[in-house]
Amino acid sequence: MHWRGRAAQGGLHSSLRPIFLFAITESKQKDGHMEGFERETSIWYNEADKGAMVGTYNRGLISRLDKLLGKECVFVKGNEDGYRRYTLPKSWVAVRPPKKMNYTDEQRAEIAERFAATRRQQDADD
Repeated sequence: MHWRGRAAQGGLHSSLRPIFLFAITESKQKDGHMEGFERETSIWYNEADKGAMVGTYNRGLISRLDKLLGKECVFVKGNEDGYRRYTLPKSWVAVRPPKKMNYTDEQRAEIAERFAATRRQQDADD
């Protein structure tokens, strides 16, 4: 796999572009399947605009963004590999650390039992 870096020049949107992009020169295997590290998610925004652009292969994120279409979220384009690009308000983009849950031993046991019961129910339904 060969990586090459290049300065971003035009393309996405005149004012919404990353400072530096890394591109994969050999992005697919012979069968057309992309590896996990090749399916990336990128978020572009700058200080001047109120909008942001999100490009992703992540199916969970695509599903969430599809549900938000029409609520200031706009589908821009997609391709046959599963990549989709959206524009949305920059205020929707956030980076936050995961929550630290401080459970007691009793709470952990209760959660484990609920999880086990759910798995048993799913196995019974199959």
